[in-house]
Amino acid sequence: MAGKTQSTAVAPREQKIKTLLAQTHKQIKSILADEKKANRFTAMALAIAQSKELSECDELSIIEALTGVAMLDLSPDKNLGQAYVVPYSTKNGKIAQLQVGYKGYISILDRSGYAVKAYPVYDVDEFSIDISPDGWEETINFKPNYDERDEGDPQWEWEHLKYVVALAKNKQTGDIHKLVLNKKQIDKIRRMSASQKVYNSQTKKYEVSDKPIYIWADFPIEMALKTAIKKLAKTLPLNEFGARAVAIDELNDIGKRIDYAQTAKSGVIIEAQTIEEKAQEQNGGVDINEMLSNKG
Repeated sequence: MAGKTQSTAVAPREQKIKTLLAQTHKQIKSILADEKKANRFTAMALAIAQSKELSECDELSIIEALTGVAMLDLSPDKNLGQAYVVPYSTKNGKIAQLQVGYKGYISILDRSGYAVKAYPVYDVDEFSIDISPDGWEETINFKPNYDERDEGDPQWEWEHLKYVVALAKNKQTGDIHKLVLNKKQIDKIRRMSASQKVYNSQTKKYEVSDKPIYIWADFPIEMALKTAIKKLAKTLPLNEFGARAVAIDELNDIGKRIDYAQTAKSGVIIEAQTIEEKAQEQNGGVDINEMLSNKG
């Protein structure tokens, strides 16, 4: 009997997600310009939207974030590290937001003409930077100690992280741009993210978590690499697509919501309507079950 009650409680949310995704599928197909690719993307999006991690998030915000992933032509599969849909806390509850991963930035910068590398430096490694007498040239000396590293353990990785190095090479000119961030700088940027806020029942306010939470807790090094690459990207002359992608990720990181469908059409970043306003406009759509059966 208890199982039946639980199933009944879950069904309305699942149906709402399917309905919203079906209504958005036409936009996704237009953005990706490939019906089979759009069907595969929508099938993957449905699984992500129904995941446990997003179970407390507003359904519409999940679909909006996934539309943003499509607009940037990235994969929403978190195992690929290109893009994540993560929960953010707000005064009205949790919403989902797009967050570009470091591999997503590598893809975006590749389309802007740059080859990118980034790597973490831990306190067990040997690392130094030599500066030439005239102060113009910098040489990075790095010897990673793989025997002493415990990579794959998020807690160890965060505790022992010391620096992150990001490099971008212009594929036409060969010019190399580099950036080194220490852990204090990385953590300062982490603390600015809306995803790192928790509700304090005593002060009745959302406050920044002292330790990484959500995506930063699960993938601390990936997020640290992304932080360094994004900071480096903001200093580079990017094409229109790259510059827009960086700007969108910046807005997402501070908790702003983007209307990705309108942004894709206009080429100008447009913030999303409120949930109530958007819901009033939702109508029509396709049969999602039929569409998913033809995902190709």
